[in-house]
Amino acid sequence: MNIEFTDRYKAMGIPYPDPDTMCIGPCEGTGYVPVKGDDDNPIYKALWDKAEREKPTEDGWHFVICPMCNGTRLNPNPQPPDYKKKYEYADQHIKELMHIQEANIEDNNPYMRGLHNGLALAYSIFHPEIIIESVMK
Repeated sequence: MNIEFTDRYKAMGIPYPDPDTMCIGPCEGTGYVPVKGDDDNPIYKALWDKAEREKPTEDGWHFVICPMCNGTRLNPNPQPPDYKKKYEYADQHIKELMHIQEANIEDNNPYMRGLHNGLALAYSIFHPEIIIESVMK
């Protein structure tokens, strides 16, 4: 049996959004939001009712146009990218993952060693002055 995993972008046949310009609303850059008929949000309820009038659903769900970007997939109020904040976020989380992996590494487990080495290489991108010893092993 073959199992293929996909994400919402590939499933919908749309390109991955640019994090600097994508809608920051509930559509996460797809332009559509899944809404069930019993949603308490009046905006979603109105969008669901409109979709239901146009084409009734069998399972209670409709994909409605995102109320924030109106289906454009773009952030309606774009801000200039804050690369310093992105750097600090990535730097912090890669370090945390490396420490977790170091605590869990078993020398006879090539998957864990490979994962740790990949994280170490990613960390070295942010800190090229640091030589990651575990990558050299």
